[in-house]
Amino acid sequence: VENGASNNQIGGDDDDDGLLDGVVWARNVIAGHDVPAGADVNISGDATTNNRVLGNYIGLNASGTAAIAANARFGISLGAPGNQIGGGTPGAGNVIAGHGLAGNAAGIVLYGPADGNKIQGNRIGTDASGATAIRNTFGIWTFDGADGNILGTDADGTTDAAEGNLVSGNGVGMLISSSNNVIAGNRIGVNAAASAALANDNQGISFSRGGNNLVGGPFLVQRNIISGNRQAGISIEASATAGNTIQGNYIGTDVTGTAAIPNSPTQPEGGITVASANNTIADNLISGNAGVAGVLIGGALATGNVVQGNYIGTDVTGTLDLGNTGDGILIQDGASNNTVGGTAAAARNVISGNNLGIHISHYSGPISTNNVIQGNYIGLDVTGTADLGNAAHGIAITRANANIIGGGAAGAGNVITGNGLWGIAIDASFTAGAAIDNVIQGNIIGLDKTGSVAIGGAIGNNLIGVFLFRGAARNLIGTNGDGVDDAAEGNVISGNRAQGVVIGEVGSDANVVAGNKIGTNKLGTLAVANGGGGIRIDNGAKHNTIGGTAPGAGNVISGNQGVAGVLISGAATTNNLVSGNLIGTDVTGTLDLGNGESGVAVIDGADNVIGGGDDDDGSLDGVVRARNLISGNNQFGILIFGTAAGNVVRGNYVGTSAGGSAPLGNA
Repeated sequence: VENGASNNQIGGDDDDDGLLDGVVWARNVIAGHDVPAGADVNISGDATTNNRVLGNYIGLNASGTAAIAANARFGISLGAPGNQIGGGTPGAGNVIAGHGLAGNAAGIVLYGPADGNKIQGNRIGTDASGATAIRNTFGIWTFDGADGNILGTDADGTTDAAEGNLVSGNGVGMLISSSNNVIAGNRIGVNAAASAALANDNQGISFSRGGNNLVGGPFLVQRNIISGNRQAGISIEASATAGNTIQGNYIGTDVTGTAAIPNSPTQPEGGITVASANNTIADNLISGNAGVAGVLIGGALATGNVVQGNYIGTDVTGTLDLGNTGDGILIQDGASNNTVGGTAAAARNVISGNNLGIHISHYSGPISTNNVIQGNYIGLDVTGTADLGNAAHGIAITRANANIIGGGAAGAGNVITGNGLWGIAIDASFTAGAAIDNVIQGNIIGLDKTGSVAIGGAIGNNLIGVFLFRGAARNLIGTNGDGVDDAAEGNVISGNRAQGVVIGEVGSDANVVAGNKIGTNKLGTLAVANGGGGIRIDNGAKHNTIGGTAPGAGNVISGNQGVAGVLISGAATTNNLVSGNLIGTDVTGTLDLGNGESGVAVIDGADNVIGGGDDDDGSLDGVVRARNLISGNNQFGILIFGTAAGNVVRGNYVGTSAGGSAPLGNA
């Protein structure tokens, strides 16, 4: 059909008696055309429009159960605008299979002037029953300016539920190399019932060029089920494709959203892989996938991507574990300036039940920087009150720099609780210049969303709340003291089974912990202990600051169990500063909220400062600003022990209330 031929119909649909006998009578079996560069059905030409291809078997035998041995390269070759392949009425869909059992071929190819076409209700890559794979190399392939087509439902309110295609059993489900197409309401990589895998051998959908395509959409009927594919469910490649939106889909689950049908069962990709810029992943269920991550954003071209409003690792209710076997989200190798979550409630991701919640990492190439993680529940269910932890850490930053976790703006803080190891881990792997300048602000780490004890008791992270180690340097935990949102920038780090904060090992230097509540509730009025102590600095970490002299820089470090509110340990752990904090009291400095043992303990460490000194103007106001209040603790206020030498204790109130006049004591 070419050169302006229009308004023609090949095949037919139901004759309105509900028996589908009209489909059988009208059906063409179009197969066996052994034309290496040809097609079983060819529609081409700029003016060739309004043709319909309905209810045919293309590439199959008359029973629709097996491919004809010698098929053309393409089932349908569409190089014309405004045509319809299949439809939502009973029997309108074609079965298109068996093209390119070897080689670069497709069930349907759209190219050149193929704009505004509708591909609906077809079975592409399967037999007529939708239960058995009969492979096309590509199920659907668009390229060379084939823009603005609808692959699936048009969501116009008429026969929408039947307009989705079944695209399974192919080499690649869909290869999209054009722009502004809509892919909606399809089942890709599963059987017709979307209850089990019927894998495409590679990706479910692969974007290689073009951009601004929509996968899914805001309406329920637009949801794609993209599961069971042997590689990624969706792959957005780095080569000139950007600005795509993936919205409202189930990726890695069955049609109910309660059982896993994993993408990448034997391959590393996972649910969605993104290597390009300015894509949006919103309001999807991304769970049950194998591979490295539910969402992988990787490479230097992967910038400006947004991941918002998704359930990643839970079932569709957000209350049950349906974890991805790798990370929930992995950002790596130069991927920068991406956003996970946001300050609005609708932007919140629930990232729970996975191996690791969010991982920002550097394996090779450029370092990933300036990614923002805000407003998410990580390790909790959708209510923010029940444990649904990731098996390892809530968030890990490995050799990546200048990333932001939380923030001082309303809604920016994450709730990071219930995870199997650490809440947040920043690891330089002893690599110079790595894991530096990251910011952790405004988060709740170890408690429920209210910053209090959850139903049934604390549901903290199973080990440390925040762990900086193996050379992680110049990171900020809490407020920056710049006068903007300072009070909201402090974290609540409480209820964790080990320490609240640990800064450890050689090179973990010049970190700042300021303005946080560590071991108390959000208000600083009740104890919610970290089991292993408040803050620990050890194994050669140097020049770290706990608190500070700026307004609001002091931490409340109270109510913790373990050796001390603040422990500085190890002969090589030197030149650390503890100043301006409340250690063992409530936020007012007037009530006993003691740590289980000492307030501050220095064991073998040297040249550390507890408190501070004059700022050289003779006024002694520097002493006042640096003063710690260390009272109410259950053993010593300050313990200096072992080979500790050269440490300075100056200007503190030890055993009194905040005014220095009323006794609070240390036991």
